[in-house]
Amino acid sequence: MAQQLKVKVQSTIISGEDRESYTLVSRGRLRDTHEGISLTYEEGEGDSKSGYSTLTLLPGGEIKWHRVGAVKTDLTFAPGQRCEGKYQVPPFSFSIAVIPTQVEWSLGERGGEVSLGYTRELEGDIARVTFRLWAEPEEEKQ
Repeated sequence: MAQQLKVKVQSTIISGEDRESYTLVSRGRLRDTHEGISLTYEEGEGDSKSGYSTLTLLPGGEIKWHRVGAVKTDLTFAPGQRCEGKYQVPPFSFSIAVIPTQVEWSLGERGGEVSLGYTRELEGDIARVTFRLWAEPEEEKQ
């Protein structure tokens, strides 16, 4: 299975009194891998493309998130399990930890969605994060 998809991402980060929201519409590619279903999509839009994210949906319900480009990180989201890693914005590298409260996905050739809710600890800053991704097949051009 290899499928081109239209991807929409909405993310909100709440840290103290600060609230930051982000929406992205992009293109992605869905494929089967030895680990599970994998969706890779471009981050950023137009001239501000900043890299790629790959979400790998594992059979046990976990999600691996690999980012390359302006931001680099590798994290695994498993409900209730703390995951620690590095959050790299070259030339800087920061310690990051996520504690998921929601890890849900239903994604296949006809599209679907991914929902994450988690607490993020980044160099002492604690934030609540929601991440929603919707994917659907691209319309065929006639």
